[in-house]
Amino acid sequence: MKGSMSYWVTLIVIVWMSVMVRKSKGVRSIKDQVSQFVEDRVPLGTKWAFLVAGSNGFENYRHQANVCHAYQVLKSGGLKDENIIVMMFDDIAYHPKNPKRGVIMNRPNGPNVYRGVPKDYTGNNVNPRNFFAVLSGNKSATIGGSGKVLNTNSHDSIFIYMSGHGAVHVFGLINKGDIWAADLVNALKKKHAALAYKKMVVKRVEHIDPIYISHVMKYGDTTAVWNDAIGKYFGDGSARLVNKISDGSAFSYEHFNTTRLVTQDDASLLHLKLELEKAPHGSEDKSKAQKELDDELARRKHEDHTINLIVDLLFGEEKDSIKMDHVHKVDLHDVDYWDCLKMLWKTYQDHCGILSPYGKKLYSKVSVNMCNVGISETQIIAATSQACPIKNHIS
Repeated sequence: MKGSMSYWVTLIVIVWMSVMVRKSKGVRSIKDQVSQFVEDRVPLGTKWAFLVAGSNGFENYRHQANVCHAYQVLKSGGLKDENIIVMMFDDIAYHPKNPKRGVIMNRPNGPNVYRGVPKDYTGNNVNPRNFFAVLSGNKSATIGGSGKVLNTNSHDSIFIYMSGHGAVHVFGLINKGDIWAADLVNALKKKHAALAYKKMVVKRVEHIDPIYISHVMKYGDTTAVWNDAIGKYFGDGSARLVNKISDGSAFSYEHFNTTRLVTQDDASLLHLKLELEKAPHGSEDKSKAQKELDDELARRKHEDHTINLIVDLLFGEEKDSIKMDHVHKVDLHDVDYWDCLKMLWKTYQDHCGILSPYGKKLYSKVSVNMCNVGISETQIIAATSQACPIKNHIS
């Protein structure tokens, strides 16, 4: 019973934060954004939607909750399931930590937004290949899943919603599945050239929506596609949080500083700290929660050390003058620039292991600036090989 209560508390904190962020200045709710698309008139064509949650794991509950909520708004607005394509890992509704199996909520005491959601692409079928196959309308290129794609024509409207982790110029899918800005832009240009839509919704947001500081990105239109990094960091919340649960009990959450309504970097730690605090003293759950927190901190420390070591090996004392912790302006139309970014990421992951969301954010800034100063593949291979003589297998 105590374990179940701790899961409820963690879940309610997650959902409560969703509401708090949506109330922050300048942020429109998912419902507002999707409703606008639903209400737009399309006299001759059909409305289509492609909803993507890029993460998995219970600590990323918010991303799949976003997508499920968007589906419900679209469905209630008249879109048919045949025109709504959902891509999400689908490990949240029946996750062992979910206190109400089969239910996903996007606000406290809200409805079950999971009900009826199509399972078009789930598990390992959430990958770049299927993403671009769906986007381009190429059913034969899909592997696994329902095979549904954006089979649109020149009269149709398309809404694309992506909720998950990201970094500079990249949207993350599970494991090594990264969607690069340049590849997305090229795919949209090809779809436009093929006269495959009349209108594609574009939401160029500066604030994210709705939980924590994940990048929630909307793309579209014929020209306005990912002109800059999306997802500036902000926060506004209360330092004290009291959660009421169904049996009338209340848990007070005061031990962790949430006055900033946490950044992406803090979100996973907050989730782990909550689980540690609520687990009964001396229990197996307590030991497990402590280990998970320790592992996460160790991974972050390792990534900090490794990335800083790579920079030191490449630049030495010159690194301060290059200001590696600031993202410099780049030419997003430069093919060589994108090839360089991908090469840096692939080299790191080949030698040092898969980057966590925290590591991706850190390494993305460094990568942009390394490409700006002309780091070669030979140089980065030498540096990463020295920084990671034994590949990091922490996952």
